[in-house]
Amino acid sequence: MEPKQALWEEVKRQAVRQEANLDLLRSRAITLLGASGVIAALFAGRVNSKNLKTWQSLTLGAALVCFVVETVLCVVILWPRDFAFSPDLREWKTRFLDGDSKAPSGQPITTESFAWALSSDFITASANNQRTITKLTHKSEYVCGLLASQVVLWAVTAI
Repeated sequence: MEPKQALWEEVKRQAVRQEANLDLLRSRAITLLGASGVIAALFAGRVNSKNLKTWQSLTLGAALVCFVVETVLCVVILWPRDFAFSPDLREWKTRFLDGDSKAPSGQPITTESFAWALSSDFITASANNQRTITKLTHKSEYVCGLLASQVVLWAVTAI
């Protein structure tokens, strides 16, 4: 296998892995959102709102704030965004339909030059995708911390 073809194959594998990581991250967000709702529903039924002491009111309020922030972060994670997991072939399509057999660099189009151009596009798109995925991953970590805090706060309130 030639180096340019090997690069193209590796770039395709990275795009597939990156898309799978994003799907996994979104699945986790949905699971955390569901767990948060179940925890809130289970503990809320045990809280007697008529006889709450001041500290219980504070922990109840903090638990509800955790729940709201978790929900907002999960919605942010799940919000649709523009990710590029496949190359933009419009420019190439236009060139081929116009009968232009030259690459944007002015060189004749070969299989190697085409693979090289697509690899370059993928690498740029992958870097852009990864920045966004990393930010979303950090938000998911915050949701996990908030969920743990919510469990403790609800438990303390229900005592």
